[in-house]
Amino acid sequence: MPQFPDEVIQLDRGRLRPVRESDLADITAACNDDAIRAWLPLPIPYTPEDAHAFAFDFAPQELASGAGIERAVESEGRLCGMIGLKTTSWKVGSTEAGYWSAPWGRGRGLMTTALLAMTGFAFAQGLHRVEVRVATGNLASLGVALRAGFRIEGTLRQAARTHDGPVDILVLSRLDTDPPF
Repeated sequence: MPQFPDEVIQLDRGRLRPVRESDLADITAACNDDAIRAWLPLPIPYTPEDAHAFAFDFAPQELASGAGIERAVESEGRLCGMIGLKTTSWKVGSTEAGYWSAPWGRGRGLMTTALLAMTGFAFAQGLHRVEVRVATGNLASLGVALRAGFRIEGTLRQAARTHDGPVDILVLSRLDTDPPF
């Protein structure tokens, strides 16, 4: 089965790289942030053990299976967020991007840059479609996708769950045939 190459992706103001042991405290802190917990069904509290399991159990298994890839978004030497590709169908040629930004990484356009880079990376691997799924109230994540040139395709009613209950999901996409952004 195909899989993503385990490589570092350079950005203008940082890079997308594998998670390191030294990132675990930042992942733990970020995943306990109310703005992230509002939209992701993460454990409360999110512990260092949760961060370790994500980084060193889930992410390597996802990469080895060909289903996806997880990358730390690093800027100025610090993890500022995470971005990944998941639910990849090599046969269909599609994947889904997911991302979050730590509080100290917000407001600088870093996640938009990371999403553009990860989308280009997916296309370079032969995939032709990248989806982003965003809860309808998550305006920050929606803004990232729109600024990266993703187009809204529709709404999936009550297709996900947060700690507060079911939420509607907007589906956005970019195709490799879309104009450069």
